[in-house]
This record gives sequence, C-alpha cells and structure tokens, in this order.
Amino acid sequence: MDDRQLLAKLGAGALSGDTLARELGLTRAAVWKRIQGLRA
Repeated sequence: MDDRQLLAKLGAGALSGDTLARELGLTRAAVWKRIQGLRA
C-alpha cells in the first residue's frame, strides 16, 4: 500500500479501520500505524 492510496480512501469520506484494512489487504493495526505516520 502506498500513502497516496490510503489518502485517497480517507479523502473519499469516513471509513472504519476494518473497512480500510479489508480494502487494502492489511491489518487494522497496519492501517493505524500508517495513519499515525502520516500525522507525524
């Protein structure tokens, strides 16, 4: 997964971590870590 892909999903509206994880093929923890990294 690349950051642009994650940002595009988040930019489209609110999504749950579970939904993001399923769509991106990651765990919820991995999604959370990527989001935290983008915030830093």
